[in-house]
Amino acid sequence: MQLYLKGGMWQNRRLVNADWVEASVTPAVDTNRRGAKYGYKWWLHPYGEKDGRLAWCGSGFGGQFPVIFPDLDMVVVLTGWNILGGGVTPRIVIDRMLAAVRH
Repeated sequence: MQLYLKGGMWQNRRLVNADWVEASVTPAVDTNRRGAKYGYKWWLHPYGEKDGRLAWCGSGFGGQFPVIFPDLDMVVVLTGWNILGGGVTPRIVIDRMLAAVRH
Protein backbone atom coordinates (compact mmCIF):
# COMPACT_ATOMS: atom_id res chain seq x y z
CA MET A 1 0.00 0.00 0.00
CA GLN A 2 2.87 2.33 0.77
CA LEU A 3 4.14 1.66 -2.74
CA TYR A 4 0.97 3.12 -4.26
CA LEU A 5 0.91 6.00 -1.80
CA LYS A 6 4.40 6.93 -3.02
CA GLY A 7 3.42 6.76 -6.69
CA GLY A 8 5.12 3.43 -7.40
CA MET A 9 8.44 4.22 -5.70
CA TRP A 10 10.10 2.10 -3.02
CA GLN A 11 13.37 3.10 -1.36
CA ASN A 12 14.11 5.54 -4.20
CA ARG A 13 13.54 2.86 -6.86
CA ARG A 14 10.65 2.77 -9.31
CA LEU A 15 8.83 -0.56 -9.00
CA VAL A 16 5.49 0.36 -10.57
CA ASN A 17 4.95 2.70 -13.49
CA ALA A 18 3.69 6.09 -12.21
CA ASP A 19 1.12 6.34 -15.01
CA TRP A 20 -0.32 2.96 -13.98
CA VAL A 21 -0.57 4.02 -10.34
CA GLU A 22 -2.36 7.24 -11.31
CA ALA A 23 -4.71 5.45 -13.71
CA SER A 24 -5.53 2.75 -11.17
CA VAL A 25 -6.75 5.27 -8.59
CA THR A 26 -8.70 7.34 -11.11
CA PRO A 27 -12.45 6.66 -11.06
CA ALA A 28 -13.40 4.51 -14.06
CA VAL A 29 -16.79 3.10 -13.00
CA ASP A 30 -19.60 4.64 -10.92
CA THR A 31 -20.78 2.01 -8.43
CA ASN A 32 -23.93 3.81 -7.24
CA ARG A 33 -22.77 3.13 -3.66
CA ARG A 34 -22.87 6.40 -1.69
CA GLY A 35 -20.51 8.16 -4.06
CA ALA A 36 -18.01 5.31 -4.35
CA LYS A 37 -16.26 4.74 -7.66
CA TYR A 38 -14.05 1.94 -8.94
CA GLY A 39 -10.60 2.23 -10.50
CA TYR A 40 -8.32 -0.67 -11.43
CA LYS A 41 -8.61 -2.95 -8.39
CA TRP A 42 -9.30 0.00 -6.04
CA TRP A 43 -12.60 1.10 -4.54
CA LEU A 44 -12.51 4.89 -4.42
CA HIS A 45 -14.57 6.50 -1.66
CA PRO A 46 -15.01 10.25 -1.15
CA TYR A 47 -13.77 11.62 2.15
CA GLY A 48 -17.27 12.96 2.73
CA GLU A 49 -20.41 14.32 1.07
CA LYS A 50 -18.86 17.76 0.63
CA ASP A 51 -15.25 16.63 0.25
CA GLY A 52 -14.42 15.19 -3.16
CA ARG A 53 -10.97 13.87 -2.21
CA LEU A 54 -10.81 10.08 -2.50
CA ALA A 55 -9.62 7.36 -0.16
CA TRP A 56 -8.34 4.28 -2.00
CA CYS A 57 -9.69 1.03 -0.55
CA GLY A 58 -8.90 -2.59 -1.22
CA SER A 59 -11.22 -5.48 -0.48
CA GLY A 60 -10.03 -8.65 1.17
CA PHE A 61 -11.48 -11.87 2.52
CA GLY A 62 -13.11 -11.78 5.94
CA GLY A 63 -13.20 -8.01 6.31
CA GLN A 64 -9.48 -7.45 5.81
CA PHE A 65 -8.69 -4.40 3.70
CA PRO A 66 -6.39 -1.40 3.30
CA VAL A 67 -7.50 2.22 3.17
CA ILE A 68 -5.11 4.79 1.74
CA PHE A 69 -5.58 8.50 2.41
CA PRO A 70 -3.28 10.05 -0.21
CA ASP A 71 -3.90 13.65 0.87
CA LEU A 72 -2.90 12.77 4.42
CA ASP A 73 0.05 10.51 3.50
CA MET A 74 -1.60 7.76 5.58
CA VAL A 75 -2.20 4.04 5.15
CA VAL A 76 -4.58 2.11 7.42
CA VAL A 77 -4.86 -1.68 7.22
CA LEU A 78 -7.69 -3.58 8.87
CA THR A 79 -6.92 -7.17 9.72
CA GLY A 80 -10.29 -8.16 11.17
CA TRP A 81 -11.75 -11.55 10.61
CA ASN A 82 -15.44 -11.44 9.85
CA ILE A 83 -16.53 -14.16 7.46
CA LEU A 84 -20.14 -14.07 8.64
CA GLY A 85 -20.95 -10.60 7.29
CA GLY A 86 -21.47 -7.21 8.86
CA GLY A 87 -18.39 -5.72 10.44
CA VAL A 88 -16.50 -2.56 9.66
CA THR A 89 -17.02 -0.94 6.28
CA PRO A 90 -14.70 1.40 4.39
CA ARG A 91 -17.14 4.26 5.09
CA ILE A 92 -16.88 3.68 8.86
CA VAL A 93 -13.07 3.56 8.70
CA ILE A 94 -12.86 6.70 6.55
CA ASP A 95 -15.20 8.69 8.80
CA ARG A 96 -13.47 7.62 12.03
CA MET A 97 -9.94 8.14 10.77
CA LEU A 98 -10.71 11.57 9.33
CA ALA A 99 -12.33 12.60 12.61
CA ALA A 100 -9.30 11.34 14.56
CA VAL A 101 -6.64 13.14 12.51
CA ARG A 102 -8.46 16.44 12.28
CA HIS A 103 -8.27 17.19 16.01
